[in-house]
Amino acid sequence: TGKMGRFYPLYIRRSDGVLEVLTGRDKTREKNEPPAKQLDSTPDEKGVSNYYRLLSANDAKHMDWRRKLGTMLIREIGGKEHSGPEQAYILHDLPENYRLYEHIKSKAVQPKGEGVTEPPKSNKTHAGGGHDRQDAYLYGHPLGRKKRFRSPADFFPHLLWLATDPQGDPNNCTCKVCCPDELQPDEPKEVKSLPVKKEDTARPTGQTQVVVELPPRQNSSNPHTPATRPPSAGANSNPRVPTPQSQTTIPTPLPQPRSLDQQIDSQYGAFLYRPGELVWFYRGLAWGLGIVTRRYKLKGDTNDVRGYVVQPLSHPFESPPQVHIFRDENMRPWLAWSAPGFTHQSLNNIATISYEHMDWQGLLNKKYGEGDAQVDGSIMAARAIDMTYSLFSFLKANNPEPNIQERRYNGIYIGGEKFWLGEPARLRTGPGADVIVLSEIIERTTKGFAGQSSNPTIVIVGDVFQLHTADPGQQIPSDAGLPLRMREEAKQRNMIAIPARRPASYWKLVRSLTRASVTDIKGRWYEATILCPILQGEEYARKKAEGDVSDVGFWMNSRGDAQQDAARKTVVVPKADRLEAFGKAVPNGTTITEGIQPPTQEEITAALARMGAQDPQHSQPQPQAEVPMEEFMDFEKMSTEVYGNNFSGHFSGV
Repeated sequence: TGKMGRFYPLYIRRSDGVLEVLTGRDKTREKNEPPAKQLDSTPDEKGVSNYYRLLSANDAKHMDWRRKLGTMLIREIGGKEHSGPEQAYILHDLPENYRLYEHIKSKAVQPKGEGVTEPPKSNKTHAGGGHDRQDAYLYGHPLGRKKRFRSPADFFPHLLWLATDPQGDPNNCTCKVCCPDELQPDEPKEVKSLPVKKEDTARPTGQTQVVVELPPRQNSSNPHTPATRPPSAGANSNPRVPTPQSQTTIPTPLPQPRSLDQQIDSQYGAFLYRPGELVWFYRGLAWGLGIVTRRYKLKGDTNDVRGYVVQPLSHPFESPPQVHIFRDENMRPWLAWSAPGFTHQSLNNIATISYEHMDWQGLLNKKYGEGDAQVDGSIMAARAIDMTYSLFSFLKANNPEPNIQERRYNGIYIGGEKFWLGEPARLRTGPGADVIVLSEIIERTTKGFAGQSSNPTIVIVGDVFQLHTADPGQQIPSDAGLPLRMREEAKQRNMIAIPARRPASYWKLVRSLTRASVTDIKGRWYEATILCPILQGEEYARKKAEGDVSDVGFWMNSRGDAQQDAARKTVVVPKADRLEAFGKAVPNGTTITEGIQPPTQEEITAALARMGAQDPQHSQPQPQAEVPMEEFMDFEKMSTEVYGNNFSGHFSGV
């Protein structure tokens, strides 16, 4: 047996745990633990032991919970410098007044001949013993013993809230206990068997499995690509795509598009970028950061040309003119690359620096040394936008309880990206490639005793899918009910994989009507067959020839990765609308235009003249050669030592 590696302890300095609660109208004190009768380990008249026991910090299950919670916490807020196979973490202890109890149930021994007994056979196995049932439950939540946590994944959102919310406002917590029960999916009922000792009120014993563990960040020099199954030895030279079959669980019905933009964004191969989104854009000699303010389509000599209007970001005292871009290859999603350090080196030592509170006059007057104020302004603005969310397209409101209001919306901006109902988004939870299809976006506010409303809580509800590969001869589930982009992506993948005798891909529904918070969303989901050719270039062409298409999500950052301060990675600030999220980083009067109607020919001509570009309607732009990232933003003082590791066409942690 190998020696156990070293674990680094993590200390949770804040807790809301309580040992007692007041219940009923008479405010009776009740211990926040299993009832006394459930702590009695005496077997009943049939010889069945069914009880709870308190676990100590040295118990294997207690340590297992703390290791899992420590791993999830460090992956969420620790950053790249704390992640890796050589670094393992464990909570030094559970938050104060939280206690872990083990539910033990053992059947009576059965006679085996005269005077001989043997235990009954069981097809269940449990770590730590051979009991018929051996579950663990965490008690301590201020709502009392009936609001216990059933697994580390169950408790992790509450732990994350304890560790990161500066206000300590329970309305900001997204765990299953603090969030409304009505947003939970129905849980299956347990099949009755032997009688068990029950608590005073019935509780559901089934559980919708929600895994919260996050994948470790990948090193940019060795990007992760999902393993693919090699072809079998006797594979046919003309393999067939497995026949679809109905899924055992039916996906939640998709909402219908309510606008032209939503309909466009639901199509495979339409516009890659959306109005209001933060993007990288190529300016001819260097890359910059800007906001898509408009997209449009022009009739060309041979094909239609897609155009984007991008407003470059800057500091408040400079307003660069808008640029027009006519190739998706000359843009990148915000999360495709990592923001570099500031050109004013002294700013890189200020972890809490922000666009709103920056001394811009001091920066322009060289108070912080040499550097490019426009470049640093755009980086600072992008990081600020990355911390925001704003709802749009209000649908309806209702009051599920007297002091609670829920408002539903058709879309939401999270960080640099725009999301619609009915489309997929990347999740932080699960093995790292989970996709949630948004079916509801809910803003929930609660009125207190003084009539004041709490900070709004955003709840995103949807089905969770994973991309799987089929075994030889396996029938794959029907893709009916999936968004068009997901269906077409699987089809395109299989058109590449099957001729190369690679396994077919299909989307598997793993959880229905899962609830997620804004911080659970990594970012938009992109089709690998569309974005990987842009991000990977020749490498994608080589892998495609081999029938291999990697998951583009492994080449992307997550929202929050750009923040210098680890505590900010899980912070999202609500904004009244999208323009408020940009602040003074864009000129006054900037507008976000919906639809795909082009600007006037005069506007396009003037913009092209400023850029020194050709008219895209009467020329076919040549593919733009990739510019070395050390030339980012055309600032000669940037060294490859500072920026070379941060910029490449694939995922690199901040």
